[in-house]
Amino acid sequence: MSDIKNILQKYGISTNLELNDVEWRSENSSDHSILFYKFNRQTHSELEKFNERLSQSSLGICITNSNTKLTQENCFCLDGENYLSLQEELLCYLYPTDFMEEKYSVGVTGTNGKTTTVYLFAQLMMQKKLNVLTVGTLGVLLNNKEISNYNLTTPAYIDLRKELFRQKDSFDVFAMELSSHALEQGRIGSIKFNQIAWTNLSQDHLDYHGTMDKYFEAKKRVYQYLKNPGFSVFIPETQVELISLLKNFEVKKISSKVVTSNPFFRMSYNLENLSLALALTKSKYKEHYDVEQLTASPGRFNIIKYGKDFIIIDFAHTPDALKAICLDLKKAFSEYRLITLFGCGGDRDRVKRSLMAEAASEYSDFVILTSDNPRFEDPQQIINDARVGLKTKSHIEVDRKKAIAYGIETIDEKKTILLIAGKGHEAYMDIQGRKYPFNDKDYVTELIND
Repeated sequence: MSDIKNILQKYGISTNLELNDVEWRSENSSDHSILFYKFNRQTHSELEKFNERLSQSSLGICITNSNTKLTQENCFCLDGENYLSLQEELLCYLYPTDFMEEKYSVGVTGTNGKTTTVYLFAQLMMQKKLNVLTVGTLGVLLNNKEISNYNLTTPAYIDLRKELFRQKDSFDVFAMELSSHALEQGRIGSIKFNQIAWTNLSQDHLDYHGTMDKYFEAKKRVYQYLKNPGFSVFIPETQVELISLLKNFEVKKISSKVVTSNPFFRMSYNLENLSLALALTKSKYKEHYDVEQLTASPGRFNIIKYGKDFIIIDFAHTPDALKAICLDLKKAFSEYRLITLFGCGGDRDRVKRSLMAEAASEYSDFVILTSDNPRFEDPQQIINDARVGLKTKSHIEVDRKKAIAYGIETIDEKKTILLIAGKGHEAYMDIQGRKYPFNDKDYVTELIND
């Protein structure tokens, strides 16, 4: 691997070790790995954690962005720019992505709807007998079947490059969700897209970005990832405010006037997602597509018939998404009573919690407030933050299982829809650093079939 040694020497790093791999997680590294370890704030506790992790790991050499002199053997410090530049050179040597020029690739960003848009796009491409690789909230999917999962909407850049390289001969088309975190942190690296769609923009992740302005600035970086600078980003024509914010950028307004009897698209936002998926598809392939055969992605408006009633599982976890699904349900099923069950995640934007309750209250006849991944926070405190926004009849139950059971018991002789929102496809509850197995749909199925 003399070429790797030559690359390292350009950055003042000399080693006689035989190196053939790049990693960013110390637990995944081996004696032949180049471990890129990124410090965020370089605090004393962060340095202690670094020393602990390295003492428990195997590795060839470690590259860090630390300003603090490190005493570990085979550990080298670079400034931020050289740290990223060396990483890119090594990835291009070990896991080149030249083959991506031959693939049709699309990216999808937005507060809500990224997963559905990508999932629909994949189904449309599969109708052309094309193999589709997608990366997003549902994991890494080949033709909508999971092949790996990094538990992030957008994986770390090193993982992304290695995954693309591993799968290079298995796909024709590539689609990826572009989260604001990934855009802000540069986790898309040098990957470029033929087309990008932007679904919408509403409040989310302010615990990380701080303000809506900074959140928008992070999202706006999608323009840097177009293969052809100056190309338009596709946006639903109904997203008037977002289009106005992007007045100095190229935007292609996409009409949502798609005629379909598919019940999934009775929700206006699902119709917007379909329109974007079709636009991304027809940008490359102009043929006719059968939208009647399209199905919802896991955890996105999954409908369970329960006698004369319906139970709907949906990932809606922002005020805008919750308000949109409640409004559309009242329009599409006007003769039905609507019960909405939701919770708010811990260690996330606290301001959003009362707004979630307001959104659920506006169009629901009854609201059940419960837990949703409390993480390291007290679930009762999260509920206390949210309940301030409740404006309709409600019931509070901290235990999500008990809350769901109560919701099903509350369905009475009137036609009723029970909306269980917030977790969708997730197969766990995140409590005090542990992920306990739990899935809304599985639990509902267990209860109604008992």
